[in-house]
Amino acid sequence: MLIQWFAGYLALMFIYHFLLFSFAKLRWIETTQTKLAQMRMLWIGQIRSKNSILAVQTLRNWNMSATFLASASLLIASGLLSVTFNNHLDGAIHITELDSASYKLFIVAFTFVIAFLNFSLCLRAFNHSGYLSEVSATAEHSDEKISRMLCRILASGARHYTFGMRCIYLSMPLILWLFGDIWFLVGVAVLLVFLLYVDVFSA
Repeated sequence: MLIQWFAGYLALMFIYHFLLFSFAKLRWIETTQTKLAQMRMLWIGQIRSKNSILAVQTLRNWNMSATFLASASLLIASGLLSVTFNNHLDGAIHITELDSASYKLFIVAFTFVIAFLNFSLCLRAFNHSGYLSEVSATAEHSDEKISRMLCRILASGARHYTFGMRCIYLSMPLILWLFGDIWFLVGVAVLLVFLLYVDVFSA
């Protein structure tokens, strides 16, 4: 039963994001992500021509945010895994049979591990963007080429940041699941309303 609930939750989230991406691609709706992507490209063009020091300061703020979230995600995942397996180890360090709550905790911990990996990739992209924003045009690399590369790397960093935050959002109903299936359903309903606000109405 636990697997069916979790599979249904994943399927619902997949359908939501697939429809969101499809509607945005068909230009039926304008999402927050598409608007921010457009503003990010304008920011890159203006920042390289006016004040690259400001770009480095902005990237530093993004790095601090991603670093904090990556550390918090890993800390939460480690704590949950410790709670999950601490009481299910025998003398030979073998995992004994886990109960339903332990499996739910493991799923939440795994969600935060994925969040940590995304925030780590986000930090990698932002670190690369830091020196690219200071690079001057050469005979081999025109200013336009450098700007396009910076756009791609920043877009990758922003995408991984969004994925990391999305994992944190998706963990909320899973945490409520520990208190029962009704709480899980309520959490899923609230999450869908929240995601609609973040993705569409706040745009």
